[in-house]
Amino acid sequence: MSTPDATLVSLPTQLRRSIPVWFGERGQAWLDRVPTIALEVARKWQLELGPAYENSTNALVLFARRPNGGRVVLKLPFLYEHNQHEADALEHYRGQGAVRLEAIDHETGALLLEHVAPGTPLGACTADSEIVAIGCKLLRRLWRQVTEPHPFRSSIALAETWALELSSGLERHADHFRADFATDALAASKLLCAPSVNEVLVNHDLHLENVLAAEREPWLLIDPKPLVGDPALDAGQFALQCLSRETRTMAAHDLATKLSRDLAVDRERLIGWAMSCALRNALTALDAGHGAHEQIELARQFHQAF
Repeated sequence: MSTPDATLVSLPTQLRRSIPVWFGERGQAWLDRVPTIALEVARKWQLELGPAYENSTNALVLFARRPNGGRVVLKLPFLYEHNQHEADALEHYRGQGAVRLEAIDHETGALLLEHVAPGTPLGACTADSEIVAIGCKLLRRLWRQVTEPHPFRSSIALAETWALELSSGLERHADHFRADFATDALAASKLLCAPSVNEVLVNHDLHLENVLAAEREPWLLIDPKPLVGDPALDAGQFALQCLSRETRTMAAHDLATKLSRDLAVDRERLIGWAMSCALRNALTALDAGHGAHEQIELARQFHQAF
């Protein structure tokens, strides 16, 4: 399983495709040098490198072993706005509900992480009730106060950015949206720009494939993209993920009501975050010339849940 030269560090197809599309020439330059970086960090930490995780889109993730045979994961992220403070978030979690950070190389941004086994994603569960119960329990475990000074961006800044994007996007693609729906969606997005009652460490990219079954704890979060702010952001994104499942059995209204109650978050803000996220996904697809029916329909269902 050893890796004697950089040519044997294979980059997954999905990573090779996504990085240049999202990050242009800078992304391609990173792809060209990341195999060499992986070897350098592996030598520094005395790791024996194994295969890459095939489904990663913005990081080279390699399974590895320590000299004593212990399993670990070497992660080399392409650093950008949303993931640059992943290590800071993991240090805050200290392994409580999230994967453990074992080491960081500040020069390259490489992370040495706990190996999560069996690693089955939460999305593989079949019952909505099971997913909701697990997700709520994990979110309550992850939410914690963060004192100043800290490096994390505010969820208010994210909400303000989203509100501007939705305003221009809904106007640009007005033929895809009823006027009353667009008006309500913009109003909901602007509501999120006001501070929430309780501000905690939250996640900009919570989804069902980033929660894995583990041995040390039943479920662990991986790949956090941290913010400080509204816990309804996590709840709303989680609701959108649940409603996106092909095998879902809960309606948006019932799901929003249950999550707002079980997580003690404002129901309207939860729906606002879910709608905004679905609409951003839809507008991104429309801007790229792709279909957006599924995301528009999800946004419409949350709109009806108000």
